Amino acid sequence: MNRARWGVALAAILTAAAALHSAALRAPFFADDWLFLDATRGRGLFAALAAPDPIGNFARPLGRQLWFWLMDRVGGGEPVAFHAANLALWLLALGMFASLARRLVGSRAALVAVAFLALTHAADVPVGWAAGSQDLLAITFALGSLLALESGAGILAGVLLLAGLFAKETIVGLPLIALVLTHRLAEPWRVTLRRVAPLALAVVVWGVVISRLATGRSLQGGSLADPVSGAAATVLAFGRTLLGAESPGAQGLAWAEPIALGAIALAALVVLFAREGPPPRESAERPSLAAGLLWTIAGVAPIAFVAPIWSAYYFLFALFGAALVLALLLERAPRGVAALVVGVLGLGAQHARALPVFAPEPNAWASASHVNREYLEQGGAQVLHLLAEMHRLHPSLPEGTTVFFSGLPAWVSFQVADGPLLRVAYRDTSLRSYYLVDFTRERAERGPWRMIRHDAATSRLFDESAEPQLLGSMAMSMLLRDHDEVVDGALAIADARGEQNGSGRYLGAWRRWERGERDTAVQLLHADGFAHAPGAEALVSQALDALARGDTTQCLALLQGGRRDHVLDAGVHGVLADLWLGSPATRGEGVLEAYAARVLAPEFPFGWRRWATVQLAYGHRAEAARSLEHYFALAPQAVQEDAEANAVRAELQRDAGRDER
Repeated sequence: MNRARWGVALAAILTAAAALHSAALRAPFFADDWLFLDATRGRGLFAALAAPDPIGNFARPLGRQLWFWLMDRVGGGEPVAFHAANLALWLLALGMFASLARRLVGSRAALVAVAFLALTHAADVPVGWAAGSQDLLAITFALGSLLALESGAGILAGVLLLAGLFAKETIVGLPLIALVLTHRLAEPWRVTLRRVAPLALAVVVWGVVISRLATGRSLQGGSLADPVSGAAATVLAFGRTLLGAESPGAQGLAWAEPIALGAIALAALVVLFAREGPPPRESAERPSLAAGLLWTIAGVAPIAFVAPIWSAYYFLFALFGAALVLALLLERAPRGVAALVVGVLGLGAQHARALPVFAPEPNAWASASHVNREYLEQGGAQVLHLLAEMHRLHPSLPEGTTVFFSGLPAWVSFQVADGPLLRVAYRDTSLRSYYLVDFTRERAERGPWRMIRHDAATSRLFDESAEPQLLGSMAMSMLLRDHDEVVDGALAIADARGEQNGSGRYLGAWRRWERGERDTAVQLLHADGFAHAPGAEALVSQALDALARGDTTQCLALLQGGRRDHVLDAGVHGVLADLWLGSPATRGEGVLEAYAARVLAPEFPFGWRRWATVQLAYGHRAEAARSLEHYFALAPQAVQEDAEANAVRAELQRDAGRDER
């Protein structure tokens, strides 16, 4: 195939690839994008590079800080510039791979390989997510390194690989790939090793830098799974990605989109009408099939470390090796067969691309990606909606404002870290935001603050900052969720603002008791008219006798008077809690009494059982499970004697098992 025919054929395939990803140009920023923008916006280049990694899990200064710093300035901070650049990187990578494959396996086989890659759904996330530049830059630099090595420019090849590693470390196996890919059968291995030495040196240099960063301020280490246990699941996930066999459950095939079908047909037609040119120079001496297999394995193997959160785009680098293998297997097949295989694989990829589902929870054996086009589209739409809601509530925010969010769907990533999204969206570096469970007095007192609640039913945001008794309600809610620091912070601020009511003071006293500040707790209780005198046991006995006679009124009168006179007796609080928790009108007071009984007698098993029941009644199942385990630890005999608690425990354990899966 002459150069002109080759150029037209490749341009047609690249056109198909561009058509498949055209919608990405309209995508908004999402999730990690805000972190990277926040870390680079308003800083000089060297300051951006010297700053701690925005996430702190990997060192990728080129793929994160440098790229976002550059594109933010070139594109005026608009997401379309990032997505256009990502699409350009993807098309460049396809073109570079086509050139490399043509040298290795010939014109038609190279077109088969590139057509397969152009159609894969594994490219959706890197192109449609600004942060996907990490994957695309790494792959582009890796391919540039191989092309430079093929041309005899070993030093340049090493430099390009080093740059790619600082975009994303998934290409770390490239020296081994190059060793097999560039070895001639008649060539001594020492010659091949010398040729590949610059790439090996690049990996060593990168490793040294990474090891230094790992003990420094900017790299904290990621959460990695056991690769041995994840190996089989990773292989299956790669197979799903290769074939587009991600499962839609009972929804049937999901690939009927006109643009996609046109792109698939165009790629298949290019393969159908492609003519084989003269074989590439020395192709018979190249172990290309072995190299393709090794490339695939080297790309798949690292994913075993993150198998529980696998996504198709994790395998993008491995698919280049698989494309080379596919091209070689179809090299001698009739053109119609090759075109049919490309078309079928393209339909499989489109089926996976069009799935209206994603895997919401970590699961190595999930039948669909955890992050895919559907995830990005849903999440991006939610972010735009929530941003519009924020600007509706607050077109601007005072300098130094801290926002506390509650009720947000976590998967949307609207709230991450300490609020980079708000800082970027409002163009104010003084803003901070957190989830309500991360509320502290120090954060609230740094400046103005807002409490913003997301209502799931209406998907609207509400500012509850001016709600009466907001801090007291928040303290009670977080008490049941065992978020003691939030409780203490809310109570302290309410006290400082003169908004503390009797229930707040009462809870504050018991919080001090649990923290060990018992003298202060007693003083606060005495200031509110509570005393501690002997004789509580007799009073509790009288109250229980009244309850046995059915005289609830007398029972309550005795216990309420007993609480006033015997405030440090756990028994009084416990029986009063049991009575008040049974009525919606007094349930809030019952929660306080259950808490008082628990902190006064933490060694008493039933206090923890009661507390677990209260937490369960308010829907806090994980917290109830922990309290119940405390109960069983204090009362081992309950395993045989308490059938009800055992049944609840088993149910909560089943819930936890489903969450883990």
